[in-house]
Parts: sequence; structure tokens; C-alpha cells
Amino acid sequence: VGMALLDFTAIALVSRFGREWLYGLIGVNLILISTTGAKLIEHFGLITNVGNVFYAAVFLCLFLLIEHYGHRSAIRGIWLGFALLAFFIGMTQFVLSTVATSDTRAFDLALHGTFTPAPRILLASLFAYFVSTYTALWIFPGMRERLPDAHVWVRTMLAVLCGQFLDSMLFFSIAFGFSLPFPV
Repeated sequence: VGMALLDFTAIALVSRFGREWLYGLIGVNLILISTTGAKLIEHFGLITNVGNVFYAAVFLCLFLLIEHYGHRSAIRGIWLGFALLAFFIGMTQFVLSTVATSDTRAFDLALHGTFTPAPRILLASLFAYFVSTYTALWIFPGMRERLPDAHVWVRTMLAVLCGQFLDSMLFFSIAFGFSLPFPV
């Protein structure tokens, strides 16, 4: 809960400075997902990955972009987030290709353990990201038309729930297939 409060507070603060700050937080949260998302946690009796908190923040940034700057800004946020994440992954792979000194061998092993991508997980992550964010961006404005009097947080929560459910189903199905127990 603390991670979510901190992340959402940051979004509330930086959203006042313009869309560029929201784009930046999309990138930061996607990097957090890619570096911490493999950690499984139990939350409300269910097993999930810690990256879901950060994914909700990505959705919130996208919905704020729609509300204040229009649908095209949110689409740009999706693509900018993808480009930032691809750059981050590419640079970490470049770092992994370098030879560490003996003094930093333990750190090098930790980096390799964290950033050596499993192609299946990378594919699952990218596919789930695009499908779920585009789906949520399709749901969110539709709910504005169907629920014009509802507060923005109601539309946001419903669209995030749909987007994250779809993301989790796609990601876990593709990334882990039948290698984890069903309750995950």
C-alpha cells in the first residue's frame, strides 16, 4: 500500500507541471516494472507480481493525459514509454556485455541475474503492455460517454481494473505458461 501511495502522490504532484512530467513518470514506472516485476508477492490472499502497483500508475498517467491533453497525448505516452523501456533494456544489455573487474564481480553477478532477459518474459511484457494499455485507453473515454456524471476516479478505477486484469492474464500466460501453479 505504501508503494502505491507514494507513486500516486508523485503523479498528483507532477501532473501540475505538464504532460512531459507524466511522460517521465510513465517511463520511470515501466522501468520499475521491468526491474522488480518478477518478484511475486501475496496480496489479499492472491499471488501477483509487485509490478502491478507500478502498472496502475502507468494507467493513471495515461488517463490524466486523456483528461487534460487528449487521446493523442495518451497514445504518445504509450509509445514514449515503450521507447524509453527499449532504450533502458538495450543499455542494460550493453552494460552486461562488459567485463567486470574482480572487485565488482558480485555486483556483476547480481546485474546478470536481474537484467539477463528471458525472451519469453520480454515478449510477454511487451505484448501485454500494448494490448492492455490500448484496451484501457479504449475503455476510459467510452466510460466518460456512458457515465458522464461519474467522477473521474470511478472511470479510472474501472478502466485500470480491466487493463490490469487483461495485462496479468496475458503476461502470466505467455511468460510463465504452465511453469507456475494455477493460483498465480
